[in-house]
Amino acid sequence: MNKNNFDNRFGLAISFIFLSLFPTASAWAQRNTTMTSAQGAQQVVVSNTPAQPVPMVGLIKDSDASARKPYQWEGYINENGSDTKIMTVPNNQRLIIEQVSGWCNAAGRLAMLSGGAATHYQFLPRDFTDGTGDNAASSVRFYVDPGAAFYLEASPYANNNPYICQITVTGYFVDLA
Repeated sequence: MNKNNFDNRFGLAISFIFLSLFPTASAWAQRNTTMTSAQGAQQVVVSNTPAQPVPMVGLIKDSDASARKPYQWEGYINENGSDTKIMTVPNNQRLIIEQVSGWCNAAGRLAMLSGGAATHYQFLPRDFTDGTGDNAASSVRFYVDPGAAFYLEASPYANNNPYICQITVTGYFVDLA
């Protein structure tokens, strides 16, 4: 018991020593205020002319915004373990999927895939297929190349007939040069 009291008091004493070694925030604030006022007043330009435009440092530009065409698909998938073809992307465009929402009536997996020169998969979170039938949504970034087909695949973990998913997919097309 005496050893624990000694350890507690020793630790408390060490804490006070460390705290006293560090300057407080108010001391730093006073120092910075003093330094700023010592530099003198600075002139601020409130209005700008076309000859003196406002500098645009770090401006983010969306270079393909004018080429975007909105895309949305909503439908049911009721095939056990097979791919449901949603569409084929035109040869001069790329499809970018950004959001998927929906539900499935049984536990399983749900994936997006593109088929063309190469097949690409992106599996969606388990929230869609947890078997509760509750709605789920997920932000994604999935690219479907020009001329490739876009599919959704729903696969139940058990032989559930019928295995049904209601899905909404949103994104956009981008024109390619």
